[in-house]
Amino acid sequence: MMRSMPLFAAFDLPKWLPDETFYSLACRYHRLSCNATSKATLNQLFGKPRLGYQHDFPSGLDAFASRTNSTLGTASQIIRQRTVLPFYLPMRQPVHAAEMMAAFEAGDISSLKFRLGILTSRFRAHHPLKACTECMREDLARHSVSYWHLSHQFPGVWLCPDHSTVLREATVKANGVGRFQFYLPNHNILEPAWQHREASSNHDQIHEHLSLISSCSLGLARLPAYFHFSATTLQSTYNEALKRRGLTTKSGALRLSEVCHQFGRHIAPLSVIPEIALKKSDAADLPTQLGRILRLPRTGTHPLRHLLLISWLFGSWDQFFSAYNAAFSTTTVEQAGVKSAPQQESAQAPSTLALIGLIQKGVSVSGAARELGMDVSTAMAALAQKGISSKRRPKLLHSILLDTVVKDIKSGTAIQEIATKHHLSVTTIARTRNTIVGLHDAWINARATSQKQAMREAWGATKLEFPCFGIKLLRAQAPAVYIWLYRHDREWLKNNQPAPNTARSANRSAVRWDERDTTLSLQVQEVTLQLLESTGQQPVRLWQIYQRIPELKAKLDVLDRLPKTRGALETAITARRQSHAEKLL
Repeated sequence: MMRSMPLFAAFDLPKWLPDETFYSLACRYHRLSCNATSKATLNQLFGKPRLGYQHDFPSGLDAFASRTNSTLGTASQIIRQRTVLPFYLPMRQPVHAAEMMAAFEAGDISSLKFRLGILTSRFRAHHPLKACTECMREDLARHSVSYWHLSHQFPGVWLCPDHSTVLREATVKANGVGRFQFYLPNHNILEPAWQHREASSNHDQIHEHLSLISSCSLGLARLPAYFHFSATTLQSTYNEALKRRGLTTKSGALRLSEVCHQFGRHIAPLSVIPEIALKKSDAADLPTQLGRILRLPRTGTHPLRHLLLISWLFGSWDQFFSAYNAAFSTTTVEQAGVKSAPQQESAQAPSTLALIGLIQKGVSVSGAARELGMDVSTAMAALAQKGISSKRRPKLLHSILLDTVVKDIKSGTAIQEIATKHHLSVTTIARTRNTIVGLHDAWINARATSQKQAMREAWGATKLEFPCFGIKLLRAQAPAVYIWLYRHDREWLKNNQPAPNTARSANRSAVRWDERDTTLSLQVQEVTLQLLESTGQQPVRLWQIYQRIPELKAKLDVLDRLPKTRGALETAITARRQSHAEKLL
């Protein structure tokens, strides 16, 4: 009998280096393989030329694990040990974290950043590659190659934990430049992430604050797998710290104005951090942001908001975590391990009518199954589809556990996730789903509702990220989401189109938008022609245009002031289709 072999022999794959990211491993493989193009490397590692190129949330890890026979770990292990996702999961509810893990493993990352609260957080969503020059020098001496360290990549980490040096930011990948390429750290693609302040009196204070927020970020990212904060305990931990500082009234209400004043002074030196400086909230919005965390548990917010609060109230991650554990009355760790959902087991019996006939004659389900040569579970599933309940003789599922499992199934949770959560086999959970009347349909409907919600959220996130885009540009940013909604949720999509572009009646701004609009639109047209000539009628992508016109990316949020540029962009992304149609004519 022939046996399927893994794509790579063990010696073909590079081994993990200490604290290495998955993207870094792929970069090293690309270099060692001597492939001429990144497309060839992506095909070898993932089986497709557009999987796995992302540096923060690489897609296709299940395909990679399968093609490498899990030599370097399963998809779940790689995600938890070699990507930045563990930074976000502890602040999420277990069921939501499990859904995100399952989507990540299966390669469905289209809406992941929105579901993690990244796109709507006012922090940067692109996770720039970062490197320490001292680490690069040491790595080159020890391993003959410089590589990307995972501990450098987490949001908020801007000091190397080993050398306390300020990290440098890569000029590629996160900004669309070299989107599908593989880069190892080198000085040509690294630059300071911000200009250091010249005042020596501030340097030590800035360094101290950077060290504090970096250590908090690493503390969060290095929590044990499957650890999740209790939202109510987190809120009580914050409130107790505020009470000790005299920032609450006798009744327990927050002195919010004083809280904002003290917190604002604390984060002022942290304004050099790109995540904060780029989308810095003004003083008027600070009470709203703090109130969302302190008055009502909000585990869906960006973890950096919590870390800024923690750094101020507790002074270190260890002190915060000790205070949290002390406040946690029932020290339990909620576990919700997940893997890719298995294929649905068929519950169709070949002789359902004969089976029902025997049951009506008083024959037991097991007896009827034996007579018809069927498996008992298959017979029970067939009866359940016809609305006929079977008497259960559970060996593993006592009544309380059965109720919990049924509730999880009704919520649409993946079968593998439920099995892992309750320490049961996938077969047991699938049998329960298929043999209880109406449960399989409830599970299907819940999953369909969840998928619809995810697609709606992804479309909403795209609209938030590009508020000035028309429907053509917006669709180009999320084509798969648009197509799914157009096929399955067309009425909702119709009601959630971007607002029509309306010209401003007057422009009293000192900026000459008309002149800028004319210049940019001409540049877009010129670049579009160059791209069409060089790519041979391949679709023109928005990132390709603003890669060649760097100042354009900063103007995407104000396209309502640049109608000519907006029109040129819409024409550019449809240029190939129009050209093809003209050929047919």
